[in-house]
Amino acid sequence: MDDDTWERLQRFATPHPFASYTQPVTYSGNERRHRRVGIGCRDAWQILALARSEPGNPMLTDLLAADWTWLELEAGHWPMLTAPQQLAALLAKV
Repeated sequence: MDDDTWERLQRFATPHPFASYTQPVTYSGNERRHRRVGIGCRDAWQILALARSEPGNPMLTDLLAADWTWLELEAGHWPMLTAPQQLAALLAKV
């Protein structure tokens, strides 16, 4: 990421809400009504490799479910800044 993009990220980014890490997830039973699609950038492929190497890890197991469709995007963690056109094209396919 170039310096201008990094500065823009620092200016406009907001912190991730910490409660999303601490509040339990509850399921209603309707979660699987929609197609599950992940857009995997470089860091996502590392996480999926970790999930495969640690079978049974509850934080990662669901990412390997057969009903996921994974689309690959050659970009870093913030594709909306570093590859916006490519990200938009993938999102349009979904």
